[in-house]
Formats: sequence, C-alpha cells, structure tokens
Amino acid sequence: MVVKNFYQKQDIRLNYYEIKNDYQPLVLIHAQGVDATSFNNIWKQLSMCYHLYSIDCYGHGESLHDAAHYNIVAIGNAIRCFIEDVIKEKIYLLGHSSGGLIAAYIASSTDLCNYLILEDPPFFSSQGERRKDTFNYIDLSEKS
Repeated sequence: MVVKNFYQKQDIRLNYYEIKNDYQPLVLIHAQGVDATSFNNIWKQLSMCYHLYSIDCYGHGESLHDAAHYNIVAIGNAIRCFIEDVIKEKIYLLGHSSGGLIAAYIASSTDLCNYLILEDPPFFSSQGERRKDTFNYIDLSEKS
C-alpha cells in the first residue's frame, strides 16, 4: 500500500510516497516538470524487492515551493537530511534526468548511499559557451 507522508525540519518540507516492507530502501528522485508520482507505474514491481521512497523535489508536487531553493544543492541537502532522519540506513538511490544530478550530489555528500542509479542525467552540455553555466562547471564544494 502506498502511503503519502511529509518530512519537515526547519526550512525543509518534502512530500514523499512510501511503500513499506522489510527490503532494502530505494529512494526515487524524479525529473524536472513532473513529481514523485511519475514513478507510480513501477512502484508495485519495485516494491517486490525494495522499500520505496518516492520524493517530490522542491517546486514539484506538494514539497516546498520557494524559488530560492530550486537548485541541486538545496534539494540535495534536504533529501540527504530526509535519508539521515527518516530512513537511517544505507540506501539505493535512483535519479531520472535532473533527478540524476540531484542523486549524484547526494551520493557524493553522504556515506548512506550504497548504490547510485542514474537514468539519463544531463551532466554534459555541448551548447558552446553556455555550457559553462551548467551543473558540471559549477563548484559545489563551498555551498554544502
């Protein structure tokens, strides 16, 4: 059974869906322009092997809607806190498209990520000089 929940801590507000069982936790992070329910067609199948958490990123679904937090660092840090406070154990982490960028950031900032699955993340840009404004050119080391 899918249960809808909220995680709130200080300025963090994340909506998420969970299918509880005794399996390894799998956290799903969706792409831009959709929400956590974009994975609902595979929840049933995945829940046969994983304890599922499907999270609405900021600006999507019922999570925090504040443009100041619409960036990989803010979203990644919020989801990392969620993992540390709610799940409290090593996880599998799957990110689709822009969710893959967020998942990669999370995996690099915590020891709680056992496996990282990236589905079509836009790490690289071939848009001439505009590429320098993309994620792979931004130094995140001082912002976490």
